Amino acid sequence: AARLNPLMRRLVELMYTYDRLPVQGLDPETLALLEEQRKKLRTDISKFGETIYSAGGHAFTGATMTSDASPAGAAPDVKYLMDGEEDFLHAVAGEMKQNHQVRTLATLKAVRRSSRERVDFLRSLSGKTVPAS
Repeated sequence: AARLNPLMRRLVELMYTYDRLPVQGLDPETLALLEEQRKKLRTDISKFGETIYSAGGHAFTGATMTSDASPAGAAPDVKYLMDGEEDFLHAVAGEMKQNHQVRTLATLKAVRRSSRERVDFLRSLSGKTVPAS
């Protein structure tokens, strides 16, 4: 469980970053797709937390974090968010090389798949957002 909490923290940080992403100028369809990705991320956070709890640990909740956790308090842009997702994917790949129970490995695979989908979404979003001021 202790090995998984750094990944859990990254997931929570990603959620806070998605919450702060500027959405002005996005069309309704893109906004709906963004909300769908955020819902998947919240589901991943829940799955990951359950996995940590079932292994006897205490999952990071982000209760002490603030939603302005991006650099210098500025609103994040798509590139910053994509970099965060790619860093998370790299960390998950490293963790998957460790010896884990079947359930934990399945959860790692599921969050990796979701993160890849979010990266693909963010790539499609590039150029559609108004740059952060």
